Amino acid sequence: MTKQEMRTRYRALRAALAPEQVHAWGEAICVHVLAHPWVAAAAQCFCYVDAKENEAPTRGIIDALTARGVKVGVPMARAGGTLEWHAFQTWDELGPNRLGILEARPECFRPLVPARGAVCIVPAIAYSPGGHRLGHGGGYYDRFLAGFSGHTIGLCFEACLARDLAVEAHDIAVEAVITEKGAV
Repeated sequence: MTKQEMRTRYRALRAALAPEQVHAWGEAICVHVLAHPWVAAAAQCFCYVDAKENEAPTRGIIDALTARGVKVGVPMARAGGTLEWHAFQTWDELGPNRLGILEARPECFRPLVPARGAVCIVPAIAYSPGGHRLGHGGGYYDRFLAGFSGHTIGLCFEACLARDLAVEAHDIAVEAVITEKGAV
């Protein structure tokens, strides 16, 4: 199966999930993420903002980390396929970009650069149990992760663990995958 066929398959699977199921699984993922030793010890956490297609929810994670005093960075997609990170403080400073994904409004942008020991929570449509990810195809996270020296965690629902995920040379795996059942 090609990557595009897999994207279609897993997007359809996620789209079919009931909102109550996504909410319950999202709460369980949040508990597991916040208890993970890398996250518990982190002074910085870079985290996507869930936006579409029943992504594993991250808003509870962002709120809890902010309340703990952790510096949280949320991504901003830039021209050329790169990511910059905004030092998150409140939801009010975010607005939808051209794709409907929440990111810092230009007048609110405060750059946050990863420090040693940072954690990055990485989105994907699906993950393999070994941490390989099926992204949306833009390569933004692969480019960012190529130069990121901290710990990486992928989030997905157990139903989106793909044993037969197509992997290419430029694909960068995450170190750990967390589902509603815990770390894989």
